[in-house]
Amino acid sequence: MKFHSTSIPPEVLNKMSKEDRAKYDKDFRVESARPVAILECDPGSGSLAASQAQERHTGKFLVRVTSRRRRLIDEDNLCEKFHVDCCRYTGVIPGDSPECAHIEVSQEKVSNKEQEETLIQIFEQ
Repeated sequence: MKFHSTSIPPEVLNKMSKEDRAKYDKDFRVESARPVAILECDPGSGSLAASQAQERHTGKFLVRVTSRRRRLIDEDNLCEKFHVDCCRYTGVIPGDSPECAHIEVSQEKVSNKEQEETLIQIFEQ
């Protein structure tokens, strides 16, 4: 039985190291050639673009993350770090260190699913 590699563009194959090509050939053989999705590389955990802010603010911010939920959960499961990091990566706040931001987390009970939301409020101090 003869195996054919999937249809990866030549420019991608040429950029692969010999070790990666060998691993690819070994792990991803198929019986007939067919198109495959080419996955994007991992962008990492930093911001994707330079900040578009007009000027840098050097004061301190209050970041209030309020989760409105039908069923309340343990406060350590609210994942405010994700929301605050998004604000930092987009340049809304300069940083999340204690010198730059004070972070408050809370949750409120709501009566139906349509009212569920995460409210992020940012105030200059």
